[in-house]
Order: sequence, then structure tokens, then C-alpha cells
Amino acid sequence: MSERLIPRSCHDTAALGILCQAWNTSAFEEFVAERLEKSGMRVWRPSDTYVPDGGVDIIASPRQSPFPFLLAVQVKHHAAKNLKTGPDTVKDMQSIVSNLPFHAGMIVTNTDFTQDAQWWAAKSSGKIQLQNIFQLRDWVSDDFTSGRLREMPNKIQLTPRLTVDIW
Repeated sequence: MSERLIPRSCHDTAALGILCQAWNTSAFEEFVAERLEKSGMRVWRPSDTYVPDGGVDIIASPRQSPFPFLLAVQVKHHAAKNLKTGPDTVKDMQSIVSNLPFHAGMIVTNTDFTQDAQWWAAKSSGKIQLQNIFQLRDWVSDDFTSGRLREMPNKIQLTPRLTVDIW
């Protein structure tokens, strides 16, 4: 769908934002699912957009990986660009990842996240990834890793006396 619906002008964040807001929620979910497939994931949509889904709009797993995992994806579509996704969505995703057989969670929005939502996601030790309009712009260009290494810690403290430098 997105190959058909996204013109080259949507490599610009403002143009992509306008297009995403014009879509309905179902079309935006379809766009996210298609982009995840393009990134190398197998994708399942457990239900129609307006059917209660327990907070999981898409399930994804790498097609080829020696370390398979299940990713729960919640898609948040806002009709107005000034609306942001708040911390309740992040807390719901943390509960999903903790209580169901998912290894990680991703929340995708066509706008941005509040500071509180970003704070709560940061507390998840990388298990909850937030994808906003800026990452979606990269996805349109088939760049699925932009900014990912920035979110990796530089060091990990394994014990009170052992810290490992990662980068």
C-alpha cells in the first residue's frame, strides 16, 4: 500500500505528516505493517482496526534471524499534528510485553510522543521502542535503522564491580 500511496515528496517530514493525517486509522495501520514487512519482518494483524485487540495492532517477527523474537506493535493515528501520544500508551505496552509472550514492544505514531511517554519508554531498558513521524520519514526511504544505535547504552553495569563498555 505505501509504495502506491506515498509520493516521493513524502521524504519530507511535513509532507509525510500531512499525508498520514489525511489517512484513516486503518490506512495508517496498513502503512506501518507494510513498512515492517519491507524491513524484513513477518507481519500479522490480529484483528480489524476497530475491533478490540488488547493494545496489539500488529505482531511482527524477523523473517530470517538466528535469534527470533516477537514484537507487539501499537499504532497511534492522530488526526491533528499537534496531538501527541502520551504515557498511558507506553504503560499499556509495558504491561503487554511483561504479561504476554512478546520480547519487545513498539509504538508508532504519525505525530510525536510527550516527554512523559519518552521517559516511561526509556525506563523499559530498550524493550519499548517509540517511532514518531521523523522515523516514519526514514522508513519511507527504506532506512529502518536510523537512530537505533543512538538508543543503545554506551556501557552496561553487570555487577556492582563490573561495568562493560559497549562502544
